[in-house]
Amino acid sequence: MRQESDTGLSLSSLSALAVISVHGPMTLGTLADLEKVSPPTITRVVRRLEADGLVQLIAGEEDRRHKFVQVTDVGARLLATSRERKNAWLTSQMSELSGTDIKALRRVVGLFEGLVGAEVTR
Repeated sequence: MRQESDTGLSLSSLSALAVISVHGPMTLGTLADLEKVSPPTITRVVRRLEADGLVQLIAGEEDRRHKFVQVTDVGARLLATSRERKNAWLTSQMSELSGTDIKALRRVVGLFEGLVGAEVTR
């Protein structure tokens, strides 16, 4: 599915962009923690995303010295397009499955939901 996203971004950049999109503005330290990478690594990733116009750094409201990274409209559109492409590809692939296979997939999804404690919208 990653190949279907066709964003032109590296996996680390796409992952960071998605995390920022889901969790909202955050410090680079928080992003590094969520991505499980070092601060210098996340700084490089964010600089690339910023150069591409996909994220922007904003000053904190309480302390202007603290910087937060947030997704730009361009970044949000890129993520939405990427998700649409991946969903279209997955839908196409799943249309080839039998009813029995679809039921098996639903069971597996339920098991994964239990493992991660998340609910998937159906």
